Amino acid sequence: MNEPNRDSRIENALSRVTAIDSIILRPKLASIDAKLDSTTANGRRIALLEYQELEQLIKSSPADPLPYLQLAKIYRSQNRWKDTLRVLNAGVQFNPECESLVETRENWILESAKQMYEDASREYANQPSKEAELHRLGCLTKLANDQLQLCRSRLARHPDQLVLELGWGEALMILGQHNEAIEHLKRANPIPSLRAEASLKLGRCQQALGQVLEALSSFRVAAFFREPTPTRELIIESLMAGLALAEQLRLKDAAVQFLDKLIEVEPAEANSFQARLEMIKKLPS
Repeated sequence: MNEPNRDSRIENALSRVTAIDSIILRPKLASIDAKLDSTTANGRRIALLEYQELEQLIKSSPADPLPYLQLAKIYRSQNRWKDTLRVLNAGVQFNPECESLVETRENWILESAKQMYEDASREYANQPSKEAELHRLGCLTKLANDQLQLCRSRLARHPDQLVLELGWGEALMILGQHNEAIEHLKRANPIPSLRAEASLKLGRCQQALGQVLEALSSFRVAAFFREPTPTRELIIESLMAGLALAEQLRLKDAAVQFLDKLIEVEPAEANSFQARLEMIKKLPS
């Protein structure tokens, strides 16, 4: 039987991550919990032990992966970040072939980096300073490097998980390595469920490299992709990116196309979009 409110803190943490993080993290955490819930009676007894007893059990049976997973779960529920990582590091050291432990450790490193970045971002927002900004940027760089490492390692083990190419490309974008990011995003692009997200990120990279017409095309693919339908947030972001670039390039027809769609998907802003549309239509062709 599941304990009450189990993993509520993990769910709260996961609700803060980006779409790509959710794709990478959530299924893996769910699979670990399913494994713990389906253990034998002895496994269920272990799950009820206090963490001190689990620590002792790990010392006496270091090759058993289950106590590491259960103890890490207890520590993460208590926000004991260092202890969680310590236990997972030890688990992987003694059980390097246990995919559950390896993936849980990878996920936790990434989630820890994201928490650090969010804390730094709040600190900078509350008390802006050069020092706080440098700290925020440092945390963002660490987050990108940790995500890159997760995607690289996991793809080496599971080359069919092309969603990791999307995460790899996103990390390289953050690090400013746009040419390399494009290579990975193009590998994800043929997958229908990934194409809209990959196209938006491709457009961002192409625009950063000065490939403006290619970027405009990528934004259009992301904004008008039909099956499967992208999220509303992704559609709006793609439309806004395409509109801004079309206006910058003075491409009237393209700007009108993006604005017409924005009026359709964002009716609350229809008046402001309509006024902008009328201004664009008056521009010389």
